[in-house]
Amino acid sequence: MEPVEQDLMELDLRKLWLLLWKWLWLVLLAIVLAAGGAYVISQRMTPIYRATTTLLISESTTTSETAEYSTILASERLARSYAERLTNRHVLEDVIALTGLAMLPEDLEKLVDVQLVRDTQLIELSVEHPNPNTAMLIANEIPKAFSVRDEEQQSSRFTASKASLEAELERIQAEIAALEEQLAPYDDTEGPSRPAELDQRMTELQAAHGTLLSTYEEVRIAEAQSLSSVIIDEEASLPTEPVRPRVLLNAVLAGAIGAVLAVGTVMLIENLDDTLKNPEEVARALDRPTLALIPNLRHADKAPLVVVSQPRSPGAEAFRALRTNIQYAGVDRPIRSVLVTSPRERDGKTLVAANLAAVVALAGKEVVLVDSDLRRPMASKLFRLREREGLTEALFLPDFGQLTVWSSQVKKLRVLPSGVVPPNPAELLGSERMQSLTAFLAQQMDLVIFDSPPLLAVTDASLLATRVDGVVLVMEAGRTRRDECLRAIDALQKVGANVLGVVLNKVRAGGKGYYGYYYYYYSSEEPGSNGRRGEPIAQPGLSDFSEVP
Repeated sequence: MEPVEQDLMELDLRKLWLLLWKWLWLVLLAIVLAAGGAYVISQRMTPIYRATTTLLISESTTTSETAEYSTILASERLARSYAERLTNRHVLEDVIALTGLAMLPEDLEKLVDVQLVRDTQLIELSVEHPNPNTAMLIANEIPKAFSVRDEEQQSSRFTASKASLEAELERIQAEIAALEEQLAPYDDTEGPSRPAELDQRMTELQAAHGTLLSTYEEVRIAEAQSLSSVIIDEEASLPTEPVRPRVLLNAVLAGAIGAVLAVGTVMLIENLDDTLKNPEEVARALDRPTLALIPNLRHADKAPLVVVSQPRSPGAEAFRALRTNIQYAGVDRPIRSVLVTSPRERDGKTLVAANLAAVVALAGKEVVLVDSDLRRPMASKLFRLREREGLTEALFLPDFGQLTVWSSQVKKLRVLPSGVVPPNPAELLGSERMQSLTAFLAQQMDLVIFDSPPLLAVTDASLLATRVDGVVLVMEAGRTRRDECLRAIDALQKVGANVLGVVLNKVRAGGKGYYGYYYYYYSSEEPGSNGRRGEPIAQPGLSDFSEVP
């Protein structure tokens, strides 16, 4: 096997293992529920006992004398016929009458199972019943009732011939007796001599009687030789253990079926799931690099700047990786302005933009975060600047040198809030004044970061994408769909934007995930730069570019 093929196989196996590990709880839950349910149901089921009688087919001597192929086929047909006739309605009625069972022949037939033993002349008749004594009784009585009825049916073929011969014998015997009475007087030696015609008649009658008697015996022999019957080779014994339910077996089989169904459900869910969850899926679907994997940040509502409040956490490490990757993305063309957007709402773009601005500022760079979401300004709320003058008012300044920005808790990080929400956001963001403001900010600062509206909701982000050096697309791992990302990338490509890459936000972190190492190494929260844990950032103060060193 080629090394490349081996690596791909190992990668697929690793993905499969991670997938099963991810859904292990579902598989185990399905096994427990299925096995437990089967166990409880089996325990509550009525136990069924089986009694089995083994029968032997006794064929007629005329059939067994030859070994021709037709005779063998006849024997097989005879065995199948007996197997079918054992549950004949009349036989079952006789059994019910003999045993006094309170059931109909149809119900009794459902309890009986007849099977031929292959390559033998044996038949196994089994009866299943909740009462073991009843099962044994029925299994032993059916062959007896059948044998009686079968004998009667086979003997009926010779009844007429035997009756005719018996009647003829009785007639001849009566005639011989009458003739003997006539000849009695002639037995005395002193009397008259016996008439010759009477002696001749006696001789004829005796000869006819002997012939009829011989014929009658031949018919009886033929009857005995032609009879086939079923005899009990082994009677049914009293069953001691039920044949069903098999509690443990049912539980094991149900658990196995539950596991198979759970795995199948997992595969179906994963195949139907068109969300992007890892860098491999991002590269395959969007042909774009993943700049960072941001874990699901804890206490983000209280301390949104995780790079400040938890500098050694996996989230802070992820934002430092994002800062580095953006820096390397601008090797040929310096990145002075970045637009942070997302395909849709609630993907976490504002939080990513704020932490990116903070981590760049912590590296000693002058950064300004511009809240360019003029419809639903979130960065302004994050920094508590909702009612401050901002971008909207700045666009109408005659001189951008009079522009006012606001300082933050992080040194060298400035914030330009959105300002008053205008009636025409798209026209303002696509105006020449906006382009001039962007260029002015890029000259004054090391990096300008714009937090914009979602791409698929409005056209604001597409307009801003043409004003900046690069665009960072934020999507929530496992929630943002592939087609939404493709439409977002397509919208950026149509305006000629420079898409730097993708940030996967809210990635599930854990021992088996991408951030297992960080969670192992940084197991506890560290205090922020202000020496306190998870507290809101300080109230920002007023500053302008003339005060920036």
